[in-house]
Amino acid sequence: MILASNKGIYQSPFTKGTQDKHANRGDGLFSGLSRLLFLLFFMSTGTHSSVAQNQKIDSLRSLLSSQAPDTSMVNTLISLAFEFRFINSDTTIEYGNKGLKLSDSLKFEKGKAQALRNIGVGYMYGDHIDSALHFARQAEHIAKSIGNKQIRGDAFNTIGNCFHLKGNYDSSRIAHQKSLELFKEINNSASATTAISSIAITYSEQGKHSRALENYQKALLFYEKENNQNAMANLYNNMANIYLERDELDKALSYYLKTSVYDSLSGNKSGRAHTLLNIGNVLVTMDSIEAAKRNYWSAISLALTSGSKCLTSLPMTQLGDLYLELKRFDSAHYYISRALSTAKECDNDRSMASAYLDMGEYYKMQDHLSKAEEQLLAGFNVARSRDLKPNMGELSGALHEIYELKGDHRNAYHYLKIHSELEKELFNKENTQKITRLEAEYEFEKEKDVMEAEQAKKDLEYQQEIDKQEWIKYSVIVVASFLAVIAFISFRSYRRKQADNTLLEEKNEHLRKLRARERQLSEEALSAKERELATMAMSTHEKNSLLQELEHKVSFLETRLDDSVKQELKDMRRTISDSYSLNKSWDSFLHKFEDVHPRFFDKMKEENPSLTINDLKLSAYLKIGMNNKEIANVTHLTVGSVKSSINRLKKKLNMKAEDSIRDFVLEYA
Repeated sequence: MILASNKGIYQSPFTKGTQDKHANRGDGLFSGLSRLLFLLFFMSTGTHSSVAQNQKIDSLRSLLSSQAPDTSMVNTLISLAFEFRFINSDTTIEYGNKGLKLSDSLKFEKGKAQALRNIGVGYMYGDHIDSALHFARQAEHIAKSIGNKQIRGDAFNTIGNCFHLKGNYDSSRIAHQKSLELFKEINNSASATTAISSIAITYSEQGKHSRALENYQKALLFYEKENNQNAMANLYNNMANIYLERDELDKALSYYLKTSVYDSLSGNKSGRAHTLLNIGNVLVTMDSIEAAKRNYWSAISLALTSGSKCLTSLPMTQLGDLYLELKRFDSAHYYISRALSTAKECDNDRSMASAYLDMGEYYKMQDHLSKAEEQLLAGFNVARSRDLKPNMGELSGALHEIYELKGDHRNAYHYLKIHSELEKELFNKENTQKITRLEAEYEFEKEKDVMEAEQAKKDLEYQQEIDKQEWIKYSVIVVASFLAVIAFISFRSYRRKQADNTLLEEKNEHLRKLRARERQLSEEALSAKERELATMAMSTHEKNSLLQELEHKVSFLETRLDDSVKQELKDMRRTISDSYSLNKSWDSFLHKFEDVHPRFFDKMKEENPSLTINDLKLSAYLKIGMNNKEIANVTHLTVGSVKSSINRLKKKLNMKAEDSIRDFVLEYA
C-alpha cells in the first residue's frame, strides 16, 4: 500500500518528504506509484506468509508429478501459475502455457479460459501490459461463450488492472465495473468487494476523492463483517492518504492510527513500520516533534525486528532532518549516515538522494563547504541517473547555494538554471493536478445536486398521484351520503391548508438553498481572487528571479572582460538591481489584497500594535493560502527563515506552539 497522493499538504515541487519521506506499503512489484497502488487489494485480501505459500507450491508440484494428463492436471497447472504471480512472472506464464496446451488438446474450454487469464496476469506482473491485455481479453471471450461469470469477472479484473498500469483510469474503472456486476450476479461478495476497492483506487488516482472515499466505505463494510484485518489496514491507509492530500491532518492522523491498530492485529510488522513513519510525518507537519520522533524510532525498531532493514532508511532520514532543525548535529550526523548506508546497501535511489541532501545540509551548517559540495553532487548524480526530478530540484537548489557561498559563479549559475527549470516544470504540473482535483470535486457535487433534484421530483410526482387517488376515493363517498359530502369538504379543506403550509415551507426551503448557493458563489469568487493574488506574487518572483539570473551572468562576464567594458557592465548590473520591483509589487499586491479583505491590516495592527510591516506581509501571504516554499520564493528567504518568521509572529499574536497560525489568519475577519 502506498500514499495515494504522495504529497501530503501542498508544498513546492521540491519540498523534501513529499514522496520519499512518506512510506510505501508494498514497494518492489512495479516501478512508479500507480503501478503499486492498483495491486493493493489484489495482493492484500487473503495474503499468506511466504512459508505457507511455498508449502502450497511444493504440495501442488508433488500432486502434478503423480497426475495423468487430464482436466485435474489442467487445474493443478492453473493453480501453480496463480501461486507464482507474486514470485516469478515468467514461471506463471510457463505454467499457464502448459495448462493452455493441455486444455486445448482436451477441448477443455473452462481450463483454456483460466489458463489464458493466468498468462495475462503473468505478463502484467512482468510489465508487458499490451500482451497481458491480449490474453485477458481472449480469456473473457471464451468465458462468455461458455457462460462462466466467475472467470469473466476475473478476466475483466485483469483488464482493469492493465488499463490502470497504462494510466487509462476511465477504461480501468469500466472494466472493474463489469467485473463487479458479474460477481454480484453470482453472489461472490469477496470478489465484488475487491472490484469496489479497485474502482475506488481509480477515482483516487484521478483526484476524485469524494467518490474514492465513498467506495472505500462500501468495501469497509464487507471487510469488517469478514474481520479481514489486513485488508482493513490497507483501506484505512488509503483513506488516510486521501485526507492527507486534502490537508485534513486530523482525519489523516486518525485513519493512520486505525491502520496501525489493524497492522498490529494482523501481525504485519513491516506494514506497521510504514504506518508509524506516516504518522510521524503528519505529526511533524502538526509541529508535534517529540511525538514524531517516538514514531520514527518505533518504525525503525519494527522494521528491524521484521527483517526489513531496507525500510529503516526513511525514518532515519526523517530523524536526521529533525535533529538538523534542532541543531543537534551529532545526532543528525548519526542518523543521516545510517540512512545513507542503508539506502546504498538496499540500492534505494530515492532514499540515497534524500540522505545525500541531508548530509550536504549538515556539512553546510558546519561550514565544511567542500564536503557539502561532494555530498550534494553525489546525490544529484544518483537522482539524475534515475530521472528523479523532485530530488534533482532540491539538490540543484542546494548546490546553487553552496557555489554562491564558495564564490564559484559559473557553477552557481549552472545549478540555479537547472533548479529554476525543474521548479517551473513541477510547479506547473502540481498546480494542474490540484486544479483537476478541485474540478473533479466540483463536478461530483453538481452531479449529486442533480440526483437529489431528480429524486425530489419523483417524490413530488408520487405524492401527487397519492393526492389524486385520495380525491377519487372521497368523491365516491360524496355521492353516497350528504354527511359524507360535508366530511369530505371539511377534510379537503384541511388537506388544502396542509398543502399550502407544505408549499410555503418548500418555498422557504428553496429560498434558503438560493441563499446558500449565493454564499457558495461568493466564497468561490473570494477563492479565485486569492488565487489571483498568489499568482501575481509568484509572477513578480519569477520576474525578479530572471533579473537575478541576468545580474549573476553580468557579474560573471565582468570578471572575464577587459577594463574597457567593465564600467559599462557595472552600470548594466546597477540598472538590473534597480529594476527589482519588490516595493512596487508589494504596493500593487496590497491594493488588490485590501479589495478582497478590507480592514484586515488595520484590524491586525489595532489589535497587535507590535506587528511590523514584514509581519503584516507574512500574515497576508498566509491569508491567501501560500505555503512556506511559496512565501520563501516571493520574499527571497529560505524555508527555514520563513518558519522562524512564522514562529515569531505566533509569539507576537500570543498564540500557543500547538495553535495553527494558518487557521487563525484564515478565520480572521
